[in-house]
Amino acid sequence: MSDNLEKEIEELLKKIDDFPSPESASKKRLRLYLKYLGNTISIKQQLMAKHLGKISLPQLMLGSFILIFTSYFILGRINPLLMRWVLFSGIILFLTSFTLMFFSRGHGSAKNEQIWRGKKVNSSPKYENFILRITKWMRKRS
Repeated sequence: MSDNLEKEIEELLKKIDDFPSPESASKKRLRLYLKYLGNTISIKQQLMAKHLGKISLPQLMLGSFILIFTSYFILGRINPLLMRWVLFSGIILFLTSFTLMFFSRGHGSAKNEQIWRGKKVNSSPKYENFILRITKWMRKRS
């Protein structure tokens, strides 16, 4: 009995020698914190992409008009440098959305459309989200 007890005590003492140092424990805490922070940022990015994906091209074009209008009439009197940046970004956004709307208009023929109860079957929604339009357009191009 005492022989077994001595072996267990020796094993416990050996394990104590291998006990992690405070430096490695702090590194482990830092690694866990960074992993948690990365997961949190990833979730927030996915939510933002989900909400931005719901914006249609007409809404994007309207937003560019609002940017141009705001920059020209409001920011022009307050801060001319900021006005230029907002104006250029509004123009670029407008040109991009206009180009996407121009090239993504219906390419299918009306003869092959199937209609059931007054609605097209297997057709894309009238205002599908922005990300889907870009991916479809890119697939057609390649």
